[in-house]
Amino acid sequence: MSALSQKDVMRAAFQYREALVAYAYGLLRDWALAEDVVQEAYLVLLDKWREYKPEYKVYTWVRKMVYFKVQEMYRARRREVISEDEELFGLVTQAVDRHLDEEAAERQNVMLRALRECVGRLSAGSASLLTKYYWDRQSCEAIARSVERTVNAIWLSLSRIRKKLRECVADRLAETAS
Repeated sequence: MSALSQKDVMRAAFQYREALVAYAYGLLRDWALAEDVVQEAYLVLLDKWREYKPEYKVYTWVRKMVYFKVQEMYRARRREVISEDEELFGLVTQAVDRHLDEEAAERQNVMLRALRECVGRLSAGSASLLTKYYWDRQSCEAIARSVERTVNAIWLSLSRIRKKLRECVADRLAETAS
């Protein structure tokens, strides 16, 4: 039995949520399905948390749960558009094993927290522009029409906002490192 409580194990697992979703996306090529699979893996973790042993790395343990949930999804949806590709599974798993260990997942979380903090510091207009472009996936032409500006002005604004975010994130990461 683990010396950690259920809360401790779940908290440790949730810190790698974005990395797990990215891993699932690599296997499924669909963000919504990747989110669903990770949620399902967390439900399994709620049942199996007592099986966690401190010598395991939490990230690796939960990533295996995600992998098995992806396989379950493929089996359940075999008749749909998604098709299982064992070679792809192998390649994604190899790439993740080489490049996305627990430390890399933690670095990704630190960068994501820094980015969220920096986006939170943007003006309402800048945040709205980013939302329209990246989240709503509107073209610069559509945004320009909606805000009555030129396409060039939208591109220039996006460029300035991205530069400001890069600098802000770099500053936050430097603060975190020191």
